[in-house]
Amino acid sequence: MKLLSSIVIAQLGVAWALPSQLESRIYVPCTNNLFDTAYRCTNDVLGGYIDCQTPPITIISAADFQNQCAWIGKLPLCCIRPIIGTLPILCETPPGLGPFGDK
Repeated sequence: MKLLSSIVIAQLGVAWALPSQLESRIYVPCTNNLFDTAYRCTNDVLGGYIDCQTPPITIISAADFQNQCAWIGKLPLCCIRPIIGTLPILCETPPGLGPFGDK
């Protein structure tokens, strides 16, 4: 009976610790208050950004954000949320990535 109690208590301890470990692993790509929205965009010939989309799945790291974007031929960006229309006007590279999404 003591063995069963010990196993149950150990399992509850693992279940209790697991959510906090997952929460600490969530990556927030856009920490700037102004450039607060993550986008995957295509660069146009004039230096602006077109065909922007928000990432459809949770981003777990800067490298993951870069890979999600590269997979579909886009750049990882943090942009000002558009007020009119759907295209962001000003964007910057997310923290942890270089000027063109390079690490």
